[in-house]
Amino acid sequence: MRFRLVALSALTFVLQACVALSRVVVPVEGADPANSSAVARVDIDTDHPALLRAVDKKPLPGVQVSSRARAFSYVLHPGERVLWLSDVP
Repeated sequence: MRFRLVALSALTFVLQACVALSRVVVPVEGADPANSSAVARVDIDTDHPALLRAVDKKPLPGVQVSSRARAFSYVLHPGERVLWLSDVP
């Protein structure tokens, strides 16, 4: 039983190490991710992840936390914006 647990842990580690990084683009307030010349993009650094909670005092639906396995980018309408970010340990 103990051997199976160790083998499963090792397999999980190997699979996680082989997973390619993926980036998910999240549109905010109807910004079109396909029109890169008409949007501003906020990329969350996977080495220093943060949680984008609100834009211009409007909370974002859902919680997306960047990690080494999955990174999130947000596309916004260009202009001056107020972002509410939180550190992620």
